[in-house]
Amino acid sequence: MKRLLCIVLILLLLPGMALGEGVALSFTAQDSKLWPQGAAEALNTLLDGMTLTVDDTGADMRCQLARGNQAWLSLSSGAPRITLELMLSLSQSLGTLLADFEREEHRSIEMGDVLTSPLQLTYALTREEWQEKWPDVLALIADVFPAYDLSGFDITSDKATFKRYFARDGQEIGAYFYAGSARVAPEDIREIRLEWGCRADKALYLAFRSPSQGKGETRNFRIAFSARIAKQTVWSCEVRRVAGDYERIFAADGRYTSSFLDGKSTASYQRKQGKRSLKYTLTLQPNGEQTAAYALNRGGKLLLSGTVQWTAAALPAGLPVQTDTAALARLFTQTLMAEDPANAQALLQALCWTDYLNGDITQLRVSPEPTRAADKEDP
Repeated sequence: MKRLLCIVLILLLLPGMALGEGVALSFTAQDSKLWPQGAAEALNTLLDGMTLTVDDTGADMRCQLARGNQAWLSLSSGAPRITLELMLSLSQSLGTLLADFEREEHRSIEMGDVLTSPLQLTYALTREEWQEKWPDVLALIADVFPAYDLSGFDITSDKATFKRYFARDGQEIGAYFYAGSARVAPEDIREIRLEWGCRADKALYLAFRSPSQGKGETRNFRIAFSARIAKQTVWSCEVRRVAGDYERIFAADGRYTSSFLDGKSTASYQRKQGKRSLKYTLTLQPNGEQTAAYALNRGGKLLLSGTVQWTAAALPAGLPVQTDTAALARLFTQTLMAEDPANAQALLQALCWTDYLNGDITQLRVSPEPTRAADKEDP
């Protein structure tokens, strides 16, 4: 289920982006070609009266799952919002700190085919020079992003480069940082490459990668995001994580004319291990002012389809965080057994895939992650 929750984040964020405020979402389940008979009916029983409220308008993202007047789960990301203004502020402060190393370059740099920078201010420092400046760099980062701690980060390559990107009209539009090797953890040396750019109402771009260095298991983490805002907005995103022969890929894309509400979006999660592969794909097609049809496929077959509806909503500022998943499992099974006992086992079997209820019907059995082929993974 963790895999599906990652994909469903698309359902949570896009309506809020379209409305410009928090949203309350409700779902229906209509069809499945993979679930046993009765599972969708049982899920609809649970979904009746259930809402998922997501509020991303404050300092961080908060969400709450509730059924009727009872809150089942509430979460807070705890991470401050990273904005363009804050990123530009940090770039400008770093430029001032590193002014003695500043060099002007006039060359055309393309950012994901959505932005171009004809002018850059470049700051190339040796490892020793970075080490001398690093305490001041950390202080600047702490001023702008106090929740992020980079005190364990250490540049280990002979040189590392920071660049500030400017448009033809002189407006600062992005930045770039590269270190051939850096220590991100005591036993973890990575290449670091970060590049981003933004022009309001025109384009957005972000690229990050951190492949491991030296011998041993190959590890890499990559993010790529781009959006071109014109008569029709087109955007795409990919997050890729590699560990040895195990690879996980989250991707999303969409296009719309005036807002998300008149476009189509897709998201996918793919797990690869050796020659084995399993892919989930979610499509979201708005079909009304505040409603959309969704279809979730697993391995090319329909896992679940239905509708999602949303309305503007906001969570209270003092929302208590409740993360007791054992309590959530009890509420889930108790409600299911009380309201649809005939189809309860079918739904639990579908959700757990290979893990069934134990003797206590108020708890779901949580077993260690089994070793099995990718096509036997939990749905």
